Amino acid sequence: MSLILLLILSATADRPVVQIPSAGQAVSIPVAFEPADRDEYVLGPGDVLEVTVEGGATPAALASGLFPQTICTVSSDGMLSVSGIGRIEVLGLTIGQAELELARLTRSYYPGIRVGMALSIPRIVRVRASGAVSSPGIYPMYALQSVSDLLLAAGAATACSRTGWMYTDSDSLRFDLRLDPWTHEPASDPLLTGGSTVVFETCRNPVFIVGTAVDSSSISVTAWEVDGPMSLPDFLAMTGGVGADFDPGRSGLMDEGVLLPIWSDGGLVSMTVSPGDTLFLAQARASVTVAGAVAVPSAVRWTAGLRTVDYVNLAGGLVENSSTGGISLIRNGETVARGSEASAAVPAPGDIIQVPYSWASRHTSMFTILGALVSAGAILYTLNN
Repeated sequence: MSLILLLILSATADRPVVQIPSAGQAVSIPVAFEPADRDEYVLGPGDVLEVTVEGGATPAALASGLFPQTICTVSSDGMLSVSGIGRIEVLGLTIGQAELELARLTRSYYPGIRVGMALSIPRIVRVRASGAVSSPGIYPMYALQSVSDLLLAAGAATACSRTGWMYTDSDSLRFDLRLDPWTHEPASDPLLTGGSTVVFETCRNPVFIVGTAVDSSSISVTAWEVDGPMSLPDFLAMTGGVGADFDPGRSGLMDEGVLLPIWSDGGLVSMTVSPGDTLFLAQARASVTVAGAVAVPSAVRWTAGLRTVDYVNLAGGLVENSSTGGISLIRNGETVARGSEASAAVPAPGDIIQVPYSWASRHTSMFTILGALVSAGAILYTLNN
């Protein structure tokens, strides 16, 4: 699944949501869709369509009820009613086919007008999730959502293979949500069909991935189906990668009871992952410490690509008496950059950013003492004379 967020439904309270049971309760999850394929998406009752008049409606068309933009819903009998034009049957038609039918009807009333049609909100379908999922059951989903969305809603069981079948009354369709190492897209992630049952298979030839936190206080275990021995880079590409918090030095592959390192000075070690292996992926220290003349000295979560100045801002920004010219970036106890070079640098997890106070601020107490001494000297001089 890789839904591109090109069409995001309204961010207001009207935003469409799917009610998904979680631990026995319903929760609202905002949904975003990629544009529907006009030649593949088949219309059905509940689809909301937007009909537009190219170039705007003429005064005569407006008088007859044809507006420049109209929102229409496919009725339960598969009919679409467009103000000023009439009714057409769209059940079982693709968006492109329905647009052609609407254009033919429009030309019979308005010879010089061209209309377009687009899917505004897809209909809701009910599908059953079964097999190796955490919460089997029936889920209301949008017709533009795919099997991977259903797996996200139902939750993958530890041994879920991410492969299986979608069964309908008249057909069955194979799916495979494992990422292709070359395209980084699921091998097969079909759209959901109303009334279907989606069966997620249990791993038969699993490779287990054990993820551990920095302090080893928590672990996560997932299994991935492999068709046979495969290279470590291909396996990681198939499972989505190691993540930004990956600690290569503490990670390894358990093969026949022996933990083998997967990282060397040259990067990933050339090794093979086979069914039954266990891959341990440790989490690195995912924070950067910002200290000194900032509003909130603290450990800020590390994010790939952020510069030193970004972390300073995340720590509340500079205080009044700070000195950016002396800022330091410290790594493993050694200063690796100072001043403007440090400000533009990209820190790594575990780095320390030290923002000094200005020279005047650091020596305020000295100025106070000197001022007091001068004042006292002036008083003594006045008394003696």
